[in-house]
Amino acid sequence: MAERRAKETMKNINLNWPRDARGWFAHWTNRQFTPEGEYSTIDSAIMIAGAYFAGNYFGGELATLAEEIGNTPDWPTIYVSATDSGIYMVSNAEGMSAQTQSFNEYYLLCYLAMAHEDGGTLAKDHFRDVFGLAGTGSPDGKPAGRSAWWGGFFPKFPVYTSGGNSYQTMSDSTDFMTSFTVQFAWMAVKGMSDNPWYKDTIYPEWAQADRLWWNDQTQLDWAGFESSWGANPHGKAFGCGAGDTPAGYGVIKMGGPSDNKQYVFSAANMAGFLGVNNLKEIVSQDLQWLYINNISYTKDSFR
Repeated sequence: MAERRAKETMKNINLNWPRDARGWFAHWTNRQFTPEGEYSTIDSAIMIAGAYFAGNYFGGELATLAEEIGNTPDWPTIYVSATDSGIYMVSNAEGMSAQTQSFNEYYLLCYLAMAHEDGGTLAKDHFRDVFGLAGTGSPDGKPAGRSAWWGGFFPKFPVYTSGGNSYQTMSDSTDFMTSFTVQFAWMAVKGMSDNPWYKDTIYPEWAQADRLWWNDQTQLDWAGFESSWGANPHGKAFGCGAGDTPAGYGVIKMGGPSDNKQYVFSAANMAGFLGVNNLKEIVSQDLQWLYINNISYTKDSFR
């Protein structure tokens, strides 16, 4: 059943999903496969990463379909220049547009661009400098960074401190990023798990920082949460993600939610850190506690 559905999905992507002259797929479509929204580089990469996952798992025709889908975009068009850290988010009739910075979920896009590089070193050089590549640059795979078109230098390494201990993260600014950005890339491609910088430093320390940041938010009305849910999740709930809040779409990150949206913790983002060995048992116990107390997902929030 799963293989049949994956095959049907991937055949439709390969044959019917709208794409532009550069091969970038439309962000959305409908049953008539009419393009809706922009032609998005990151969303193309997310879809292609999913296709490769299915192709690697099932093999055979699905592996062939994954290769065909993955070869559709003109990958080098994402780069602002050979020396800039920036990449483009949107492809349109006038050209590439909407520049963005790293570090963020665009790790996925640049990793796939590097995997598809056929001659030259544009993609590999960019990835090495901006995201880090094991065995090149610094010995542990830490990115050396690059200058941006408007004068910044990326990536940044914000540090969260709690209880006298410091935990390093990565960002495209001096602010903390939501945790889904590092989890997205960690789960979807193998570049992070192959790189000691992420495997031994960034991912474990980010997990600790996220959990401790939520625990440090003593100003929140945890008691009020308990009165409506019947249990107090302080010290159990964490996970900075993005999605629905009672005030609309919001991005939750250490330092506070964006656009004055409520604080919403995420069991899904908690589970994303189960791969951190020294936290696996703790995270598992926290998730089990939330489930037992019927707080397996958040319908409430802190204002």
